[in-house]
Amino acid sequence: MLAAFGLVAVAAVLFTGCDTGQSDGQQTATTPIDPEFSPVLVDHDHESALEVFLCPMHPNIVSDEPGVCPICGMDLQPRKKSTVKGIPGRSSVELTGQQRQLINLRTATIGISPVVKTIRTVGIMEQDESAVSTVSAWTSGRIEKLYVNKVEMNVRTGDRLYSIYSPDLYSTMQEYVGLLVRQPANSLLIDATETRLALFGLSEEQLKSLRLSRRATPAIDVVSPVAGRVTKMTVHEGSYVKTGDPMYTISDLSRLWLIVTVYEFELGLIEAGMQVVATTPAFPGAEFKGRITVINHKIAQQARAAEIRVDFNQHEQTSVSLETENHANAFLRQLLPEMYMDVEIEIDLGEQLIVPASAVFGLGERDYVFTEQDDGLFVPRLVRLGAQAGQNFVVLDGLRAGMKVVVDGNFLLDSESQFRAAAEGT
Repeated sequence: MLAAFGLVAVAAVLFTGCDTGQSDGQQTATTPIDPEFSPVLVDHDHESALEVFLCPMHPNIVSDEPGVCPICGMDLQPRKKSTVKGIPGRSSVELTGQQRQLINLRTATIGISPVVKTIRTVGIMEQDESAVSTVSAWTSGRIEKLYVNKVEMNVRTGDRLYSIYSPDLYSTMQEYVGLLVRQPANSLLIDATETRLALFGLSEEQLKSLRLSRRATPAIDVVSPVAGRVTKMTVHEGSYVKTGDPMYTISDLSRLWLIVTVYEFELGLIEAGMQVVATTPAFPGAEFKGRITVINHKIAQQARAAEIRVDFNQHEQTSVSLETENHANAFLRQLLPEMYMDVEIEIDLGEQLIVPASAVFGLGERDYVFTEQDDGLFVPRLVRLGAQAGQNFVVLDGLRAGMKVVVDGNFLLDSESQFRAAAEGT
């Protein structure tokens, strides 16, 4: 409160200590889309404007005649009522060139420009659920040998995982050999036995070898049906398993999702198919590009944010200052679940009327700016704003291209505007 009081005092000294010269320029009317945002011209000449007197330190003290403030004893300073009505709580202000210099006031002309909004957020790498496979026991039996005996081992499709002795499998293999020897013409029964062997986990190659050798072995090797990395193992050599018991979890780590958090107020700009650029401290200088594939339609209650899923396409990877072109693809294979990523989503908003963010003041539910309508006449105008892109806001209503808005010195201008509004009772 003390800081605000000091700012008001400075504004009062600056504006009362300088000549309040008049502008000879004609007021230029504007036609915004919504009349609610248009200032109203008062139909009288500057010279005939009514004059009031107010205290520089207590703007609620207003008099029609000269005098002193009953609170602080300061002389009441003259103020002329504005020729243009402002907005509730703010009045238009006329400044001389000297006054503009004292408060370092600067204006900028607004226009229509291409607008690209960048959403910066974070994401966590997660395993593609469709790339996680569980290898279960095909049949009951005892594990004779583990070829893949620890997690983090890489396996290829067809690699041996373990060797198992299964009484059911062994007896079925003996039955199959007996059929080949004694009933080679009974194709119906032979085909049925081959199907049973396949359900016990025998591969095509193993079945072919058994058919040629016609010799059943007590233990049979079971091969991996998928390629990937072993992320979980629940079996040991010598242990007994039952049909359906999970033994390995194998994950294809080249297929990962990036789960990105997007806040509720930004969700309206997000669409499936948009490109996302991600970086990670693990690989400085490398960029990973992907596209939004899923937008979660559930908002987290406390964070007020939703999750979106980004799929990486290996052919879309780019890298910065890397030695070889294939290096970026190698990076893709090294991305790991739970890895932290910084994310940028660029959204093209097309051609839009924009205003600098430094020109905008907030009045709770409404925003306003100061526009220069005549040479030295500054009028507050209500504006309706859209998305913020960098240091600018998209203007939906209240301004037009070519208008001048105050971008520097507007805090002191706003203080003077409050003084004059208090004097005028608006």
